[in-house]
Amino acid sequence: MELIMKTIFPLMILSSLMITFTKCLEIKQVSV
Repeated sequence: MELIMKTIFPLMILSSLMITFTKCLEIKQVSV
């Protein structure tokens, strides 16, 4: 169980960062 958490938690953080980055890119493209 602990191993699963150590694997899933970084993936969740990474995916949330990617989503935020993508949204920022979309906003910049719209404003440009």
